[in-house]
Amino acid sequence: MLRELVASTKCVLFDFDGPVARLFAGYPAADVAGALKRQRAVRLDLNAKELCRVTPGGMIGISINKLAKSG
Repeated sequence: MLRELVASTKCVLFDFDGPVARLFAGYPAADVAGALKRQRAVRLDLNAKELCRVTPGGMIGISINKLAKSG
């Protein structure tokens, strides 16, 4: 059932608590957050100036808007 649910989605938003957090155990939170932010910025085609200004919430908003536009 989970496989079908995930297969029908365009994206999944994980909360970094509990089991997901264990994937990053031992790594500084700032390093993990920065790496994830840079990776998402590449997918969203953000330049360095835009990347420096965007907040985590803003990154989610930009992602949602891009998905909505892509249909």
